[in-house]
Amino acid sequence: MSSTASSSSVTMPMPRLLWFLTLFYAVFIVLASWFSPWFVRLFGIDVNAGDILFPLSYLLSNVITEVYGYKNTRRVIWYGLIFYLAFMAYEQIVIHMPNPDYPTDNAVIDTLLVFKPLVFLVTVVGYLISQPLNAYCIAKLKIKWCGHYLWLRFFITSAVAIVVNTLIVAQVTVYNNIEFTTLKKPIISLWYFNIAYVLFGVFLAMLLAKWLKCYEQLDIYDTNTRFNFFKLEANYRDIDNHFNAR
Repeated sequence: MSSTASSSSVTMPMPRLLWFLTLFYAVFIVLASWFSPWFVRLFGIDVNAGDILFPLSYLLSNVITEVYGYKNTRRVIWYGLIFYLAFMAYEQIVIHMPNPDYPTDNAVIDTLLVFKPLVFLVTVVGYLISQPLNAYCIAKLKIKWCGHYLWLRFFITSAVAIVVNTLIVAQVTVYNNIEFTTLKKPIISLWYFNIAYVLFGVFLAMLLAKWLKCYEQLDIYDTNTRFNFFKLEANYRDIDNHFNAR
């Protein structure tokens, strides 16, 4: 075997900043869940505070996929789910603990954080569909468009993931006997808000992705990747890194 072929099959070392991005992603997921009971008004649109943070997770997922590859993003998504489940479990343990003898505001907080099985199930399903879909699309479009149109790829995949997640979460209204027509306007307004929000964030995500590529000297293409979301293997070879090829 030639030295060129041998070097192309060498597994690359662990990236330096991937751990930090993974932690940041998990924080986005947990904070989006924690602040979801709080509603705020921005630019005349009523949204829960979690909706301000959750779209950023798609952009961060795009950055990780663009630089480090789908395999690493797949792991990050699973880590985010584990953090979320651990947070929810501890949250429910705390609100069911005995209250102290003196007056507190625990009852108010307990009301906000009471466990709703249907909401929990739909949230997890929406997460496990929209997040992998987002990462899969960004990896495939990168190959199809040869790494060009970064801003368009980020925007399209994030927008599609937001629409899919919103449609899944909206199913809660059906099972709660709420007429969809009643919530049609708020849902459409939320789409507009999230998509406009993502459109603005795309440019910051592009700058971060370009900086990370230079810092890590990585630009992974998933040409040889098997897109099985349930596999946790995340090894890439030098041949998958196109950074030096540009």
